[in-house]
Amino acid sequence: MVFTGSKNREIGLYDRGQQRILLYSSHSGKCTRILKILDENGPKPLCGDFAYANGIYWLHNRETGNWHGYQ
Repeated sequence: MVFTGSKNREIGLYDRGQQRILLYSSHSGKCTRILKILDENGPKPLCGDFAYANGIYWLHNRETGNWHGYQ
Protein backbone atom coordinates (compact mmCIF):
# COMPACT_ATOMS: atom_id res chain seq x y z
CA MET A 1 0.00 0.00 0.00
CA VAL A 2 1.21 3.52 -0.80
CA PHE A 3 0.01 7.04 -0.07
CA THR A 4 0.18 9.34 -3.10
CA GLY A 5 -1.25 12.57 -1.72
CA SER A 6 -3.11 13.07 -5.02
CA LYS A 7 -6.74 14.15 -4.65
CA ASN A 8 -9.28 11.33 -5.10
CA ARG A 9 -6.52 8.74 -5.51
CA GLU A 10 -4.66 9.04 -2.25
CA ILE A 11 -4.24 5.31 -1.62
CA GLY A 12 -2.58 2.88 -4.02
CA LEU A 13 -2.61 -0.91 -3.90
CA TYR A 14 -0.69 -3.25 -6.20
CA ASP A 15 -2.73 -6.14 -7.63
CA ARG A 16 -0.06 -8.79 -8.23
CA GLY A 17 -2.40 -11.24 -10.00
CA GLN A 18 -3.55 -8.70 -12.61
CA GLN A 19 -0.32 -6.63 -12.70
CA ARG A 20 -2.06 -3.33 -12.06
CA ILE A 21 -2.18 -0.51 -9.54
CA LEU A 22 -5.55 0.33 -8.01
CA LEU A 23 -5.99 3.89 -6.76
CA TYR A 24 -8.61 4.72 -4.14
CA SER A 25 -10.17 7.85 -2.74
CA SER A 26 -9.51 8.16 0.98
CA HIS A 27 -12.76 10.11 1.30
CA SER A 28 -15.16 7.70 -0.42
CA GLY A 29 -13.16 4.47 -0.29
CA LYS A 30 -13.99 3.84 -3.95
CA CYS A 31 -11.52 2.79 -6.61
CA THR A 32 -11.07 5.87 -8.79
CA ARG A 33 -8.39 4.74 -11.23
CA ILE A 34 -6.67 1.57 -12.45
CA LEU A 35 -3.16 1.66 -13.89
CA LYS A 36 -2.18 -1.42 -15.91
CA ILE A 37 1.51 -2.39 -15.84
CA LEU A 38 2.27 -3.33 -19.46
CA ASP A 39 5.78 -4.60 -18.74
CA GLU A 40 5.19 -8.39 -18.79
CA ASN A 41 8.79 -9.05 -17.78
CA GLY A 42 8.69 -6.50 -14.99
CA PRO A 43 8.92 -7.31 -11.29
CA LYS A 44 6.07 -8.93 -9.40
CA PRO A 45 6.49 -7.30 -5.99
CA LEU A 46 5.79 -8.96 -2.70
CA CYS A 47 5.11 -7.25 0.61
CA GLY A 48 7.30 -4.15 0.93
CA ASP A 49 8.29 -4.08 -2.74
CA PHE A 50 5.90 -1.32 -3.82
CA ALA A 51 6.50 2.41 -3.30
CA TYR A 52 5.48 5.86 -4.55
CA ALA A 53 7.59 9.01 -4.81
CA ASN A 54 7.49 12.16 -6.95
CA GLY A 55 4.70 10.93 -9.23
CA ILE A 56 6.36 7.56 -9.93
CA TYR A 57 5.15 4.13 -8.80
CA TRP A 58 8.08 1.87 -7.95
CA LEU A 59 8.17 -1.94 -8.06
CA HIS A 60 11.12 -3.84 -6.62
CA ASN A 61 12.65 -6.90 -8.28
CA ARG A 62 14.05 -9.07 -5.48
CA GLU A 63 16.03 -11.23 -7.92
CA THR A 64 18.09 -8.35 -9.30
CA GLY A 65 17.73 -5.84 -6.46
CA ASN A 66 16.57 -3.18 -8.94
CA TRP A 67 13.60 -0.82 -8.62
CA HIS A 68 11.48 -0.20 -11.74
CA GLY A 69 9.57 3.10 -12.01
CA TYR A 70 6.20 3.53 -13.77
CA GLN A 71 4.22 6.72 -14.41
